[in-house]
Amino acid sequence: MFRAIADAYRRTQKPKDIFWNKYVARPAAAVLLVPLERSPVTPNQVTFASLLVFAAAIPVLIAMPGHGGLLLAALIIELSYVLDCVDGQLARMRGSSTPVGAYLDFLMDELKAFLLVAAMGVRLWLEHEREEIFWLLEGLAGIVAVASARYSS
Repeated sequence: MFRAIADAYRRTQKPKDIFWNKYVARPAAAVLLVPLERSPVTPNQVTFASLLVFAAAIPVLIAMPGHGGLLLAALIIELSYVLDCVDGQLARMRGSSTPVGAYLDFLMDELKAFLLVAAMGVRLWLEHEREEIFWLLEGLAGIVAVASARYSS
């Protein structure tokens, strides 16, 4: 099993990648990639699953106060990120990468960024006893910043 995971990782590497992806996220994704390789699951389905997992972190981030809530939300978000790696690796492994799939992945990443920034604004507002509207405005400004980003392929 370890050989299959290592082989899947090697076959789906990107030529240039950041440290976190190369040594943490993509090796973890390869563990999920091996059983998915011969399954009927498509890379786009994995992209949508990544969004659903990420969305599960939002209520945790907002509703669970303290460091425990932050840690649990971060772990769920990291699982979502690993799935986000799986979709591209699965497409590369199968030779089924498409511009539509790449754009869908980008769109889901943008939706996740909106959710995260909005949730952080609400969390900070709640932690400050709902007295300071500044945190809601800060979240709104963050959403505007994310929406202003440009896509480049």
